[in-house]
Amino acid sequence: MPLVVATKKRVEKLREGLLIVDTAAGTGNTVSKAIEGSKLLIAVTEPTSLDIHDLELILKLGTLMKIRTWVVVNRADLGEIEKVREISEKYNAEIVAKIPYSENIVKSYVQGYPIVLTEYPEAEIFNELAKKVLEFVGGGE
Repeated sequence: MPLVVATKKRVEKLREGLLIVDTAAGTGNTVSKAIEGSKLLIAVTEPTSLDIHDLELILKLGTLMKIRTWVVVNRADLGEIEKVREISEKYNAEIVAKIPYSENIVKSYVQGYPIVLTEYPEAEIFNELAKKVLEFVGGGE
């Protein structure tokens, strides 16, 4: 049994309201198993040709599995953001966050310090995303 499946089964016994599963890129069997039964799928992508291709695959999978889907664009200022927007619209997926390339984010990552605990302006993007997720889980959407 793949690790992601075993972990998911174990955590489901806890009956908590929120379970976040970070999967590998793409739409392989472990990815589809990991998102099975989910109420929300957040696809994180970059506006590059390869990532846009993978984004379309995961959005298609989310549609087939009838899962509400959001998109987060990392390094949103460094690529084909319009193509990401087109594909997101095609699959009725809302772009909920656009994260620019940022030396502050890199610095935070290298230091092993969560960006949300800094005073960097980029922290607000992540805080707003967290609020949206909590609103969704709490029945706000």
